[in-house]
Amino acid sequence: MMKKILLIIYALVLYTIVSSHKFQFKDEKNDEYFIRTYSIQEILINNVLKDVMDLKYEGHLKVYSMENSGANISGMYYYYIKPYHSSMSYRLENSYSTNTKFNRTKEGRMLVSPNYYFPVVRHVPTFPNKDLKIGDTWIAKGEEVQDLKRLGISRPYIMPFTAHYRYLRDEMFRAKKCAIFEVIYIINLNNEREIGKLPIQYPARIMGYFKGNYYWDVDEGYPVYYEGEYNFIYTLMSGQINEYKGIDYGDVKKTPIRKVVKKINEDKNIIKKDLEKKLKDNNLNFPIHEDKNKITINLGELLFNFNSAKLSNETIKELDKLAKLLMKYDNFNLTVEGHTDSIGSDSVNKVFSEKRAKNVRDYLVEKGLSPDKIKFKGHGKNKPIGSNSTPEGRSKNRRVEIIIHTDN
Repeated sequence: MMKKILLIIYALVLYTIVSSHKFQFKDEKNDEYFIRTYSIQEILINNVLKDVMDLKYEGHLKVYSMENSGANISGMYYYYIKPYHSSMSYRLENSYSTNTKFNRTKEGRMLVSPNYYFPVVRHVPTFPNKDLKIGDTWIAKGEEVQDLKRLGISRPYIMPFTAHYRYLRDEMFRAKKCAIFEVIYIINLNNEREIGKLPIQYPARIMGYFKGNYYWDVDEGYPVYYEGEYNFIYTLMSGQINEYKGIDYGDVKKTPIRKVVKKINEDKNIIKKDLEKKLKDNNLNFPIHEDKNKITINLGELLFNFNSAKLSNETIKELDKLAKLLMKYDNFNLTVEGHTDSIGSDSVNKVFSEKRAKNVRDYLVEKGLSPDKIKFKGHGKNKPIGSNSTPEGRSKNRRVEIIIHTDN
């Protein structure tokens, strides 16, 4: 009996040791972070639903130096927006971008100039300087930053909060050993301005919350994914009430610069060989070629009726096969690009190539590819691969290409 008790005690101690971690950001000089965040947001004004928007943010960040206080990071954020349930895609031309620069400690605290709008959520997650085990809780200060120019505020509007954390569990996620944390924070700002006295849009009070889970890569030391919900209510000085609520989710990919070339080459070689085999197995005669950080599948113009952007009924089966094949690479970003020959005006060719690219993109999404990871763009006659002085060359130039970006 005593032996069993000792074994149980030993097992409990071993479990505690295994499940106990000291969490820190493991930044090194030249590390790069690729961030994608998505939000489906409802907008209500005076309790009436006015709009539902599909929002997307992308961040491309790099650790440019290290010092005792932590990592110095700079980069760009890109903002996209479109109506929810719209067939529109996130078009590259319709993006808004802004730069950022900040210092981040190993524990997650950030030092950001007040002139920067990004990152929107700061100091999350922040860890205590001690080992944590499943079930542990802690609190840490944080900030959320909003662009309220539409309400008459010309600088980034910073809203402080206290975040409450709980270490929920460990699990394998995307082939990574991850610790899962629950994060909850509440914002309650009273600007002590009288409501309803002035017909202006400045916020008199802001209240709301965020609740979600962060997935932390234990070995690499960064959050690989998060998901959550939010609801924020702005009471304006005019008396108008604006409410923004929805769901958030996003992922982060970290690439140490010393591994970039090797990783990209390995990915490209594997994908290219796999694509060649599967295209042959499915009797799809689409040429492919690789270039720096990308692999291109040339669909030609056989998918379309003559001089039309409409997909041909006879070749839909080929596109169905290709869509199923591409599902395997849905973790990469894809771009569908349209091209024409030189006959016709530049403006007509640009629009025509864009329509063809969009129709292919939309069909692939309809067949199951993630709409957030596939964009489209039309180049018109600007990127020929053959001579426009011969019929054969012009035929080569009239094409649609699918590009797999292997650097994301």
